[in-house]
Amino acid sequence: MLINDVCKACVLTKKAIEYYVEQGLISPRICINGYRDFSQSDVEKLKKISMLRKLDLGTESIRSVLNSENPSEILCKIANEKEIKLDIGKSKIELIKNLEKEVLGMILVKKLNFCLKNKQ
Repeated sequence: MLINDVCKACVLTKKAIEYYVEQGLISPRICINGYRDFSQSDVEKLKKISMLRKLDLGTESIRSVLNSENPSEILCKIANEKEIKLDIGKSKIELIKNLEKEVLGMILVKKLNFCLKNKQ
């Protein structure tokens, strides 16, 4: 199957497919005329790659999943890592909100002190 047909079958751009070939995630057969001939196995692998990219996995993580004898173990590990990052992000947001409250409190105290000084 030629790259234009693969693009349609996988709903990927030619550039994305070429990138995955460059990264060694798939290895289509090269024809005598230099065209790449993608097998059905390549197409199925590209569909998996596309799904994993939609889950925001990088090339190395995708490589790990594709090359693993136990991909569910790798995906579980990745999910745990993402969950930890999410928790850290939530903690940072909470810290920012608390800092915002402190800053607002300090501003109000300064305004109140200013008003009290000007009344005297």
